[in-house]
Amino acid sequence: MTDYDNNEYTTVLIGEQCWMRENLRVTHFADGTAISNALTISTSEPRYYNAGTSATETETFGLLYNVAAARHGTQSNYTDNAPSGMQGVCPNGWHLPSTTEFSQLASWLAADNAYYCGQSASNLAKALAANEYWQTSDVNCAVGNDLSANNFTLFDARPAGSYNGSFNGLYTQGFFWTTSRNGSSNSDCVYWTLSYDNAAFSSNYTTSDKGFSVRCVKN
Repeated sequence: MTDYDNNEYTTVLIGEQCWMRENLRVTHFADGTAISNALTISTSEPRYYNAGTSATETETFGLLYNVAAARHGTQSNYTDNAPSGMQGVCPNGWHLPSTTEFSQLASWLAADNAYYCGQSASNLAKALAANEYWQTSDVNCAVGNDLSANNFTLFDARPAGSYNGSFNGLYTQGFFWTTSRNGSSNSDCVYWTLSYDNAAFSSNYTTSDKGFSVRCVKN
């Protein structure tokens, strides 16, 4: 798959969903509109932030986007449909996933014990996380525990961290935006997350000004 900036990405089929295997790193919407790289945070103006300090780190970890960039609209632009139907910052032919689509991914993995660690179908993080880049951990079944056992799905999730006026979590956490909101609150946007010291792939919500990673799904 190729984005507007001619960055090329590998992809992977998991169940019936075709996902990007890399974090998005495009600096334009698909119509050619540039996205601002200003380090100010915003709930309404699209922003992207560099996860690292070099071109190599951008290649590895992708860019971080606020919701206005990820969804190509504000937090009031949301859906929980599957497929979401919201292209957002994704290239033509691809879309930003809803939390329903992430839930479908997790359910598909939980149905086969080859994808989870130990005896718990909730321990899916290692199957999705890359087998490098993550900080190590001695917590059993955590992403950072025995990195060689990671990435059975080839999803290759990477710990790009987040931006909220400052950068946090590089090498320890990965956060992925969805098109969904938390209940009836327009201001709380749902994301899915992995952490180096945790065995779960889980969802949470936060305000739309945060900079998180984006993974797109094929239409």
